[in-house]
Amino acid sequence: MRSRRARLEPNYLMMEKHVYSDLPPAENPFHYNKRIVFPTRDTAKDLYDRLLFSDYATTKKLWYVHMDPTLLKISGSELIEVFQEFGIFTRKTYERIRRMLDENEHGWYGEQERRRWRKILPKEWVIWAIHETTEGYCIMYAFDMDLEILHVFDPKRTCAGIRILERLHHDTCEILLDGLLRCVDAYFEGWEHDRSRWKFKYHDYVNTPCRTEDTQVYGFHYILSFDGMHVHGNIDKDSVDHLRKKLMYLVLQMESNLGYDDPVSDDE
Repeated sequence: MRSRRARLEPNYLMMEKHVYSDLPPAENPFHYNKRIVFPTRDTAKDLYDRLLFSDYATTKKLWYVHMDPTLLKISGSELIEVFQEFGIFTRKTYERIRRMLDENEHGWYGEQERRRWRKILPKEWVIWAIHETTEGYCIMYAFDMDLEILHVFDPKRTCAGIRILERLHHDTCEILLDGLLRCVDAYFEGWEHDRSRWKFKYHDYVNTPCRTEDTQVYGFHYILSFDGMHVHGNIDKDSVDHLRKKLMYLVLQMESNLGYDDPVSDDE
């Protein structure tokens, strides 16, 4: 039996089969008026500035320690490097933001509730699928398992036009789709699918072209704002650095973060 609505948004994948909902197809997965509560620009910047101007011993402390599913440790100096204005998100950065999003979504569902709209996959799945190891350049591939559409968001080349986007990404889409459907066959017995029904949708003119080092920030903006049809809200060169700082703040404020406890953050 095929799930009526399951999502993979670069890469989001439904973890449970037999999910039912009366929500319309384009409803945002962050529904029930449940959203990630973002800090203000000033609050997020203050935390980054406190870290930036901390003494050497403080920056060498492990500000982020997370145990599930594997141990992930990041020092204050590493945070400064990757969340600065021109910082490039490493694989560890991607993974800790992925865990933050995952933890937030876990908090929206009861322990016995099987419904789960989307789940971001580890970056290794994509790297394995397309045999690519380049750091820094992020492209978002969003699988709509209900409507059988693979959405493509290329923040740096979004204004190149549909034909160029198709030429650049068609082969990768074929590989990713093959990999996803093999996973369905291997782990979801009885989930019927027809590969011939799948379509690739290349989203153009979503934003003005951005720098390579900002593409992963744009990718997380898409994850937070894409409703299955459109990306809501604008992001540009002026606001991308603010989003960097807000993502860092949310990561450090995770309930499951066992790292250095900033006393000023506790007071706030």
